Amino acid sequence: MKPSAVMAVKGSESMADLSKGLGAKVKELVNRNEGVVLVQRPVVETRSAALQSLSHNPVVEYAEPNYIYRVVGGTSNLPSTPSWVGFGG
Repeated sequence: MKPSAVMAVKGSESMADLSKGLGAKVKELVNRNEGVVLVQRPVVETRSAALQSLSHNPVVEYAEPNYIYRVVGGTSNLPSTPSWVGFGG
């Protein structure tokens, strides 16, 4: 599987220079102000190896796996009245 990662980069390199320097394809600019990009490595490697390699690059501030978390279920035992009602007044 070709791992993808979300990461923040230092500086303002062009996307082409960033792709070349990271050895990864920049798939999306997530946040220009924060320098957050979504990249995908072109080689088959483990996710942990890809993240470790990207994290050791001097232009990378941090690298995290590209996960989307979804709530599958919820709790049905919540109290009907919040515990803070009646306080602070």
